[in-house]
Amino acid sequence: MTVAGAALGRPPPAPADAGLEARAELRFERDADGRTTLVHQYCEYPHHVVKPLYLDPERPDLPTLCLQSVSGGLFAGDRLSLYVEIGEAARVRLVTQAATKIHRSDGDLAATRVDLRVAASGCVEYAADPLILFPDARAASSTRVRLAPGARAVVREAFLHHAPEDAAPGLFRLFESELIVSDADGEQRAVDRQRIADPQRRPELRETLRRFPAQGAVYALGAPFDGGFVGDLRAAVAPLDAWAGASLLPNGCGAYLRVLAPDGHALRTALDAAAEAAFQRGVK
Repeated sequence: MTVAGAALGRPPPAPADAGLEARAELRFERDADGRTTLVHQYCEYPHHVVKPLYLDPERPDLPTLCLQSVSGGLFAGDRLSLYVEIGEAARVRLVTQAATKIHRSDGDLAATRVDLRVAASGCVEYAADPLILFPDARAASSTRVRLAPGARAVVREAFLHHAPEDAAPGLFRLFESELIVSDADGEQRAVDRQRIADPQRRPELRETLRRFPAQGAVYALGAPFDGGFVGDLRAAVAPLDAWAGASLLPNGCGAYLRVLAPDGHALRTALDAAAEAAFQRGVK
């Protein structure tokens, strides 16, 4: 996604028979008093943005902004994108109002894309709630983070497999996710992808999802981590009701932890613990 002049680029109109295509744009800057403020916003249905709140008494300069959706979830062919710019030395925490339902699809998938561009010495925490994958759902999630020198980011991604009581039994059809980390010039430095296809037809995947219907990851990006931090991540979740693995990312991009959990509460607890470990290491 590109920026043209003072305004961010707009996508071309979607065909009449396509799913919903919508974009949201946010830009944050640090003011003369050292406080981060929201200086630009643009939202298309179903995106909705509320007023930033300054909730941390120890960090009165740090806003928390809640990203909301006024729809009933995502359907086949929907394409939702979020573009966020964090100015030099600005800090912001982005959260969502709730998990997002991904409804069944007989054809095209529902897709979300998040672009986070962080200027020098800036920092963003993107703490989205999970995607809820209904039976026969097809979904793709892409998160792209571009970091200038000295920039930091803590990014979460997660999904839950869910079968309502009144729905036909079965699992989702397809889930794809990717996180791409680039430098200020747009050169890719790290890529993490996963793809789960037709788990209903694959006994080993079906059993894994039965035991661990809630799965997610935390990425701590931009700080010069070492093996000691990987140990901190593992220790943070070791006493919790979850299975997890941690590793450094290539090219000094940071580190990440992937979690398998028996339910949404256990998953959130583990992701919170991993994010707190990153903050203790200076990603803030």
